[in-house]
Amino acid sequence: MIFGCGLLVSLATFAVVGDEFVRFDSLHLAGASIMLATPFVRTRVWVSALTGLLVIAIGAYLQTMIASFPWLIPFGVRQAGVNRVDSYPLLPWFGVALLGIAFGNIAYPLGVWRFPLPRLKMSGVGQVLHLLGRRWLVIYLLHQPILIGLLLLARFVRLV
Repeated sequence: MIFGCGLLVSLATFAVVGDEFVRFDSLHLAGASIMLATPFVRTRVWVSALTGLLVIAIGAYLQTMIASFPWLIPFGVRQAGVNRVDSYPLLPWFGVALLGIAFGNIAYPLGVWRFPLPRLKMSGVGQVLHLLGRRWLVIYLLHQPILIGLLLLARFVRLV
């Protein structure tokens, strides 16, 4: 679902801004990472950590490359002559997700939180943050058309 929402963002931005549309943003990354990370959830901590570091290193290298075609954009290779808008390629960012899994396996051995924390959910601020966290996808999807609409309005009245 998250990856599909990313595709909708790509389609909508293509319709509005043309060739400078969003090609692979944070929704594409989150959706793909969820699918790709599944096998790492139950691996040893060092496997996900080392794989994460390797993915980050490869991504850093790939971001120095430029191709004449768009097919490698999701992996961090830039396309010649194309501006990237809101780009979060799999490499290196999937590596960060793998490091998060490694930390999660350290912090939650056998699904039990290892470190005691205060119960912020019960406070007013905690409840608001909880609500926002539970509705993050709706908030993300709503902010896109609002910002694009404001930019188009600003262009219409010649503020930009």
